[in-house]
Amino acid sequence: MPAKKIPLKDVIRRYRALYTGAVADVLDSLALRDQVLPYAIAPVTTDLVVAGPAFTGQGYPVADVANDDSQTRINMLESIKPETISVWSSLGHFESAHWGEIMANAARERAAPVPWWTAACATPASSSR
Repeated sequence: MPAKKIPLKDVIRRYRALYTGAVADVLDSLALRDQVLPYAIAPVTTDLVVAGPAFTGQGYPVADVANDDSQTRINMLESIKPETISVWSSLGHFESAHWGEIMANAARERAAPVPWWTAACATPASSSR
């Protein structure tokens, strides 16, 4: 008999109720290492909890200010799926904005919590909408 598919919203609800260490231990036991955020990434308060598939991105500086990546950004924003968690890396670059109001609003319109940053940021931030 094939396994019953659990709806994503139910999976997210279940994961949100779990202790993060327990999830990491199970993933480790399945040889799925490096599947959780590093210890430096932590919520501002313990009631800020997110769970869901990651929507990953990477921000980087562009030397040519005439570079117009608007269509690339629009395509990226249109590809955000509901219930995904945006996880962005700046690769240690702190001099430019990698996520702003337009991007946050586009994610919210798609019912996606916004955003989680990688350890490259000094202070991780999250919003649950």
